Amino acid sequence: MALIAEINSKPQVPKEAVKLIKKKLLSQQPKSIFLALIVTEKAMQKCGSPLHTVVGTKEFMNVMIQMLQNRDLQKEVMLFFDTQLLF
Repeated sequence: MALIAEINSKPQVPKEAVKLIKKKLLSQQPKSIFLALIVTEKAMQKCGSPLHTVVGTKEFMNVMIQMLQNRDLQKEVMLFFDTQLLF
């Protein structure tokens, strides 16, 4: 993935990437949230400690909590997960 290579390319890029992921996680669109979660998962698997350090911050975790507190949106995202994982 080109995105993973870009995140690993320079020291300041992980911070910028996480900033964009956080923006998508706070979206009201279930598909955007779903894709942001997939990008986060893949980046955590393939990128090194600079990204892990940024994702492990309290600020990022608060975004995740904020995203999950919206019950209606949470149900839609989980429904989207279910439908995508079946195919």
